[in-house]
Amino acid sequence: MSLTLRVKSSKPLTLKLYWQGRKTRQKLFDALESSEKHLIGTFSNTSDDWQDIVAEFNSPRIGYRSFRILVELDSKAQDVLLDDVSLIEWQTAYTNKSLPPRLNTQAKQSSFIGFDRAVNGKVGFKIEY
Repeated sequence: MSLTLRVKSSKPLTLKLYWQGRKTRQKLFDALESSEKHLIGTFSNTSDDWQDIVAEFNSPRIGYRSFRILVELDSKAQDVLLDDVSLIEWQTAYTNKSLPPRLNTQAKQSSFIGFDRAVNGKVGFKIEY
């Protein structure tokens, strides 16, 4: 899955993203209080302008009824803004690795197209077999 959001703060901040699961037979309030938090990633915002955050992670699949995303902020700023929060599901095969697989020319299945920076304008693709 991909978790994307935008953050803006008047002072530097550290942002930690977690997922917390609810197991198949677990009660809701028990899961909210006692389920383990799994770190997705840690990000720093040193600018006072909007910053795009993209975190990729494998979602829990077997043995979980649901999961939630937690955002933990560490900042002295009183005015932290979050916007455009998206949780994007990938249609990929399961892997037990903690990070999603990267491009592999041997793969029989395409999963996603990622960019290492913001794209402003049109992007063209040419696929050859």
